[in-house]
Amino acid sequence: MNTRLIEHRNRKATPDVPERVKLAAEILATTPGAPDYAAIAAAVGYTNVRMLRRALSLPQSIRYLREHKRAMVEEINMGNPERLRRIADAEGGNAMAKVAAVRGLELMQNGDAAADALRAPRQAAGITIVIETGNRAPPTIDVTPAREDEYAE
Repeated sequence: MNTRLIEHRNRKATPDVPERVKLAAEILATTPGAPDYAAIAAAVGYTNVRMLRRALSLPQSIRYLREHKRAMVEEINMGNPERLRRIADAEGGNAMAKVAAVRGLELMQNGDAAADALRAPRQAAGITIVIETGNRAPPTIDVTPAREDEYAE
């Protein structure tokens, strides 16, 4: 158990993320393709891959990895309006890309409410019960097998 939690008698305090996990998160985020955990473990100071994976699987490490990823994506997305403006203002080129760029810029201007309007509503899980009223009987399906002489033609 973390001694800091025992000292302060605060069991709800979140444990600190080790510095080696922060370095591993940076390497994981900036390395393209499949990660080489053995090389990452050696680079950040773990003796083997198992120790790195164990450290990365802790709840505070997972929370840090998600926050780090979100921050990197936001940083990348900050340049999107300028990229879209260049596509929309380009001479010639793909007209479909220009329309998509303008649509993207308009969505950025209007915020998440406009993006939510374009998404299809999600179908909720559950059972639909149909109650039919009236004297009408449901159609009858004939399941009797065909006679062999019908096929003899």
